[in-house]
Amino acid sequence: MASTKELRTRIKSISNTAKVTGAMQMIAASKLRKAQNSAEEFNLFSKGYDDIKNSLMGSVNFDLLSEISPLFNNEDSNKNGNILYIVMSSNRGLAGPLFGNLVKILEAQNTDQASFISVGKKIEKYLSSRKRNLIQSYDMKDEFDPSEIDQLSDLVINEFTNNEYSQVKLIYTHFNSVAKQTAQVVDLLPFKEESDESTQNTQLSGHIFEPNQIDLVLDFAPKFILTIIFGAILDSLASEHAARMVAMQNATDNANELVEDLTLDLNKARQETITSELLDLVGGMSAIEEN
Repeated sequence: MASTKELRTRIKSISNTAKVTGAMQMIAASKLRKAQNSAEEFNLFSKGYDDIKNSLMGSVNFDLLSEISPLFNNEDSNKNGNILYIVMSSNRGLAGPLFGNLVKILEAQNTDQASFISVGKKIEKYLSSRKRNLIQSYDMKDEFDPSEIDQLSDLVINEFTNNEYSQVKLIYTHFNSVAKQTAQVVDLLPFKEESDESTQNTQLSGHIFEPNQIDLVLDFAPKFILTIIFGAILDSLASEHAARMVAMQNATDNANELVEDLTLDLNKARQETITSELLDLVGGMSAIEEN
């Protein structure tokens, strides 16, 4: 068994660690409330955008759109492996399996000929260390300036239209709940013609559009890409803070349990020391009496 001095040193060190992880848990919980509210409010907004997209594109001549803009495609976009990935992660670790699950989803993709845009320092370092084709990188922030989101969205659209990528995919961590965050892949570009009849809005066929429906769809498409990217950023932030809060709570609980175990060991060591000293004292007195 370790000496009482060593046990006291370990108890003090672990107690200090528990204080740090407890503080980080409280900070993550505070940031989570703000991020979760922002994500939930934006989801209501983006749902309206999604409804508009389904309404407009459900009754438009998709073949004509495909001829006018490369953002729309009726052909098989998987025939070319040249894919652009937008991957979103946190800037820092200490968030449990959050980053590991994101990497698993990424490595499950066919990324041999792929190019990447990273949002978050963790994924930037990961891609750079593996010599991947990293076009642009951004830091993950708790608050983004609208111009930065516009810049990212414009970069994605320009890269897709100018460099003839077959697809643009978005990989991020979706916030399900405080206890569950799921890494997932979203097909961002090109827009596909919906085959599900439930998404077809035939009620628009009798409407008159000003400007015409094609121009409306072409104007709306970039804005829809922006809403998806911004929503993914808000989701990633909420997931990061939730995962870090849970990880720090577990770390604090484990540290406190370890302190309790070490305290028991310390008490046992002290008791053994006292018993040993008493035995020495009794033995010495017995020796004196015999003499």
